[in-house]
Amino acid sequence: MKTFRLWFEEDREIPRFKRLRLEKVPVSIADVLKKGIHPWQGANVHRSLKEKFVEVLNSGGMKPAELAQFGYCADVSCVVSSYPWQNESQFEETLERIRDGVYFVDKLSYVELLEIARERLRRNWSHRTAHSLLSRTRVGFDEMRRFLKAKDKDIKLSGYADVERYDLREILRLEDFAGEDNILISEGIPVKNFRSSRFLERVTDERGLLRLADSIRDFQVTADCCGTFCHASVRYNCQGHGDSVRFVPELDRNEDKREVASSVAQRWRIDKGRYCFMTDIARLSEMLEQKQFKIGFPCLDYMNPRQPATSSAQIADSKVPRFSVANFITAKASGDSIKAVLREHGVSMTGRKEELVDKLAGLAARVYEQNEPALDAYFSKHRFVRAGNTVKHRGNEFPVLEDLDLRNMVLTMYIMKHLRGNTILEASHNNDTFDLLSLARSLIKREVSLTGIFLRIE
Repeated sequence: MKTFRLWFEEDREIPRFKRLRLEKVPVSIADVLKKGIHPWQGANVHRSLKEKFVEVLNSGGMKPAELAQFGYCADVSCVVSSYPWQNESQFEETLERIRDGVYFVDKLSYVELLEIARERLRRNWSHRTAHSLLSRTRVGFDEMRRFLKAKDKDIKLSGYADVERYDLREILRLEDFAGEDNILISEGIPVKNFRSSRFLERVTDERGLLRLADSIRDFQVTADCCGTFCHASVRYNCQGHGDSVRFVPELDRNEDKREVASSVAQRWRIDKGRYCFMTDIARLSEMLEQKQFKIGFPCLDYMNPRQPATSSAQIADSKVPRFSVANFITAKASGDSIKAVLREHGVSMTGRKEELVDKLAGLAARVYEQNEPALDAYFSKHRFVRAGNTVKHRGNEFPVLEDLDLRNMVLTMYIMKHLRGNTILEASHNNDTFDLLSLARSLIKREVSLTGIFLRIE
């Protein structure tokens, strides 16, 4: 993994001024996660990098106050000539523009800047320099002519070409342009944009390594399959916690992916996680040295912090048995249907339908009491939790009381009496807030109902 090392060098022409310099250097994953060193992963991977870098550069604290008042601390733009889809690195292009277009200084006043400009002009005084100052301070030929005649009344000037015939270096002196401070600075200083040399303290660590965050916790690791017959890869959403790192895979129904995830966990974990596991930074560093692992930082954004990615896993239908209770006869059934049930159990079939419904409820309560030991035996060995139900996820029938004609009604009564917190089905729990007859009557009249599927707790 790489990052940038930044430092200052003295400007060749004006040693008091400094220029930004840079190089790419190796960096450890520990420095990235724990110290926030930027993980350079190629051109334009993290577009916010140049934006944050320039934001710090343009901040008020980085501009020498007195020079800023005189317009010598212009903002540096984020706009670059390349586009994100091109191979050119926009960040490196931005650094090059800063290198060429910004001076960094420890401390500098406007008066000192002006004196540096004067000294450079004085040291490099030439016809060209004098001519440039003349043309910028005296607009038009007439003004130039009057100014030059005042310095040497013997010269003869009839046009701009005559000005070029004379050696202005001998006719004019730097002192002739006293008071033209801005023009003198413009002519004497190659670059007119200044920043405090404290800038590097804001964007690097003590070694000069690029850093725009205190730490970087969230990242992704992709593990390519290393098995002989396996063709899958697994992506992990990872988060650092001090010296530890948690790996959480994204899994679907692909068994090859699960095989890869299980193999990775066994090799690199420091806990007992089967798929999700903890490791340490030392093992992570060793892991990333192997070609099958690749690291990325898709959530790293210095301008608009993003929420870390979350992992998901799909559970194959065949892996989780589901159970439910089918329909049973209710008060909506015809009188003949209810009589048929009563006949099978030797119960009188006389009376109006309301009376037949009451007889059916009494029959259900008696059958429940007769079969309660068998239900207790089964549900004592097997515990279930209730989950939401849809037509698509209709469960299998419970393998109990399979030859009983009223099994669905009796099962429903048992589940409602033994459902703890409306979620956990266990034989040891018994809801005695209602008697069996009232429960049976309410179920038959559809005043209460049982919905959902049940998952067996292994």
